[in-house]
Amino acid sequence: MIDQWIEKAGGTDAAKDIKGNRVKVTMEQVLQWNPDYLIVAIPGGDQGLAANTGTSVVDALSKLSGWNDLNAVRNNKLYIHPRGLYPWGQYTPEQAVNLQWVSKVLNPSLFADVDLRSVTSSFHKSYFGHEPTAAELTQIRQTTSSDGIATPANAIK
Repeated sequence: MIDQWIEKAGGTDAAKDIKGNRVKVTMEQVLQWNPDYLIVAIPGGDQGLAANTGTSVVDALSKLSGWNDLNAVRNNKLYIHPRGLYPWGQYTPEQAVNLQWVSKVLNPSLFADVDLRSVTSSFHKSYFGHEPTAAELTQIRQTTSSDGIATPANAIK
């Protein structure tokens, strides 16, 4: 499924040959892939990095040897995945919003007009019967950034 949303958004999944769910991947494998973009999900428990925020997962990962050598890290293409009912990249109805989010991450100029705050709010109101507050939208998107895309520099702590 992750391969599909990455490809539909215009990217190529470096881990596309990995089969199955919740497969542990070593830093050595990530270094071999050396992705140009890296999307970090929370809580990160599968990697032993259980945390409440994306920044705490990134902080833990940044202590691993080789982390700073990754293209995505060197070129500031590291993003923290939104989390609503569950991380958006997983098996969740929020996949519809996730596709717009990842498209904006990978192709910002093509999706400059997509207001992720509005899209997220509208989705929750339509499908869950709840209009998120400003604080809830910040928590879901993991950032107060106006573009709705969390990076280590602008993510909530």
